[in-house]
This record gives sequence, structure tokens and C-alpha cells, in this order.
Amino acid sequence: MSVYLKPDRTYKASIGGRTLTVKEKIIPDGARAKRDVAAWCRKGEPMKPCKKLGEGSGEARGVVIHNTGDIQTSPLTDPAEQYTRATWPNCHMSGAVVHFYVWKSEIWQNLALDERGWHAGDASSRRPDKSENGFVGGNLDCVAIECIGKDPESEETCAALAAWLLKRFGLGVENLYTHKYFCPSKNCPEYILPHWDEFEKKTAKYLSPDAPPETERYFGACTYAGRSIVDALRSIGEENSFSYRKKIAAANGIAGYKGLASQNSALLKLLKEGKLKKPV
Repeated sequence: MSVYLKPDRTYKASIGGRTLTVKEKIIPDGARAKRDVAAWCRKGEPMKPCKKLGEGSGEARGVVIHNTGDIQTSPLTDPAEQYTRATWPNCHMSGAVVHFYVWKSEIWQNLALDERGWHAGDASSRRPDKSENGFVGGNLDCVAIECIGKDPESEETCAALAAWLLKRFGLGVENLYTHKYFCPSKNCPEYILPHWDEFEKKTAKYLSPDAPPETERYFGACTYAGRSIVDALRSIGEENSFSYRKKIAAANGIAGYKGLASQNSALLKLLKEGKLKKPV
């Protein structure tokens, strides 16, 4: 019998011309810690707050972005599933409980959208929101997304998911928060913080009514029969310079592009299948 989780439900989330697939595996209300997980979650106690956001209303007031480290997994699974499983039923996440884990195009949901989590380090406190027109608490009022690692594809998916959530809650990009906003001692999301403004702009683009349809985010399928990505791009009238190919590689999760044969072959395969993403 497989040790890997199977989602209880899979649903689609569409925003800004992109469609995300979410694998839902909500931690049960009756889940109890099998060991002392954290100071706020001792053995036998609930594995989540079991309370609603927004003073019991279930209405979110923001979305909090986190980063966690990338991990190696079996080819049969992915880091988002493994982090979900580490939270529950394995009780190995030191008390952290978030709504979503994102890795590349994989999204696993661990909490319902109206539930509180444990993720912001601000306990039961609130502070002025970014607009300074009200107050907001990370744990009390916000949905949390853990972006796994620093892969550009993961960040892109995270931005799209954040935009979908903000739109669903009737919020704007001004309601997008870093973990550090609520817990200043935490350098989180550590990989995104250095370009947080860029991340906000990506999220805002997905919220824009002028966002391009999903089909425009990919190069058209290529019938080129050779083995050169340079010639393949030329055959469909696209730029094929090294600098542009480097951008294409980053958009498709290939970090540190150097024009290696293995990297070019991976790009060419995606292009021939119509799955090669255009750089943003």
C-alpha cells in the first residue's frame, strides 16, 4: 500500500488566463497530535486551531506568503505532497499549519479557506494593515501559502494562486503580506523578499482584467523535426538568442541555463509538445 497521500478532491482555480489544479487534503477536525509537536500543540491536542478566520466569520482579510526549503522526493510524488503529509498525519512540521503548499505547478491544500492556521508567529494579535485603515492578524485573519524553494515556476504559480485567493475574498494586492510583516524577526519569504515588489506586480497582473489568456502564455506546438532548440525557435518565428533562451529556461523551471545539450533538449521537448512557457 502506498504511503503517499491521495487528494480527497481536486478542483480548478482560474485567474488571469491561467487555470490552476488544486489537490485538496484538509486536515480533519478530529486530527490529534501523536506527539508533542509544539508548545501550542501537545500530544493529544488538535493538529490545527479549529477556529474560523475573521473573528469567526470565516472571511479572510489577507494572504500571507511564506518560503520553505526545497526537498528531494521519490519520483512517485512531489514536495507539496510530502510537506502536506509531514504536517498530517506524520506530525513533523513543528506546529506549522498552512492552507497551501506550492511546488512548480503542484498545489496541495491543507486547510479550508475559512479556517485559521498556525503560520505567522503572531499568535492572537493584530497590527495595522498595510493601508493603515484597519487591523489584521496573520493567523487570525489570513490564508497562508508556502512557496517551496526558489524555483521561478513555483513563484509564478504562487503569484497566480495568491491572485485567485485575493479575488475570491474581494481583496486587492494591498492585502498581500509577507510572513515578516507579522513576525519581523523572520526573514520570510526568504527567496521572494529580495524581489517582493516584482512578486506583487506578478500577482497584480493576474488580477488585471487585461491578463492574457492561458494559451498566449505558451509557444505554439512546433513541427520542427531536428534537434536544435535554436533552429526550432527560428522555425516558428521566435527570437533564439542565448539571452532569450535563458529567460525561457527560467520560465520553465530550468535554473542556471548555460546552453547545455541536456537543457536544450528539455526545452525542445516542451516546445514540440506545445508546453513551453513564454517568459513573463
